[in-house]
Amino acid sequence: MCPSWPPCLKISKEGVQETWGYSNAVAPGLVDTPLAADWTEAQALWQRQAPMKRAARPEDIAQAVMLLLTGDYITGEILLSDGGLNLT
Repeated sequence: MCPSWPPCLKISKEGVQETWGYSNAVAPGLVDTPLAADWTEAQALWQRQAPMKRAARPEDIAQAVMLLLTGDYITGEILLSDGGLNLT
């Protein structure tokens, strides 16, 4: 596991090592999955207050991950992907 800022701890069969490099994270809001299906209060909050008016789909979070993976100059970032709820 790597925190979102360097240095990262790399866990391998050689043990725990300190390393520097890509260390980004995605912080999703509510994601529409079977696990969250019964979270009616959270679903209502996102529909009422988030600018996107819905929970994220898994593919929305995958797009956020791909953005961080394809950016060769992005490092140490936590990408909030909550449909804009943090702005309200």
